[in-house]
Amino acid sequence: MDSPVDVRCFQSFAEAISAATGGTVKVRQGQRALSEAELAPTPLATSTVVGIEYKDANFGGSSLTLSTPGIFQCAGGAYVNWNSMPSGWDNTIGSARSYAGCKSGHFEYVNNGGSVRICGCATMGAMNDKTSSIRFSVSGLYNYERRGVATP
Repeated sequence: MDSPVDVRCFQSFAEAISAATGGTVKVRQGQRALSEAELAPTPLATSTVVGIEYKDANFGGSSLTLSTPGIFQCAGGAYVNWNSMPSGWDNTIGSARSYAGCKSGHFEYVNNGGSVRICGCATMGAMNDKTSSIRFSVSGLYNYERRGVATP
């Protein structure tokens, strides 16, 4: 699946997660991260959160919640791409978390090109503020492809 884009801004992390999960996940006041179990889609889910991107290292600063329609798991070759980042998010990611059984490949260029960092990670290392596209899959890469990449 390529670039499911529904970009909206929210005043809080809790509001963003509620919208991304169709109200099925509630976030405690001040909470900035969720576990895989907390974000596991329910049978009534209208979307699945696959990743949360943060502007700063250690899951700080503004966040971007990436979700796909319906119930989704990175298994059996399933993947989802963001071939380019939404406005204001190109070359700004400092840390990331992955969900739904996925790893995320943060690519230097659009359409999954250039250098890649496999995450969820508290820091992006050499890829700090360099993400222009993301692929969520079992490996963070194309399932048929093996690259020599650094993983956390």
